[in-house]
Amino acid sequence: MLYYVRDIDATLERMSHLGRACLVTVFSPALRRVGPHLARMPNLHKDWIWHGGTVWLVAWWRND
Repeated sequence: MLYYVRDIDATLERMSHLGRACLVTVFSPALRRVGPHLARMPNLHKDWIWHGGTVWLVAWWRND
């Protein structure tokens, strides 16, 4: 639900602070709003999944 959050960068930073391993999934229509913020995350890994007619971005990172 990151596309509903007012400050996506602050939310991702807090998630990263709270968790050692973080995972975010974003369906393709929301990617324009969320994608640029995810791209700034250090150690980011990405992959795509398809289900039915929807494409999802799966993004994850570890805080080692």
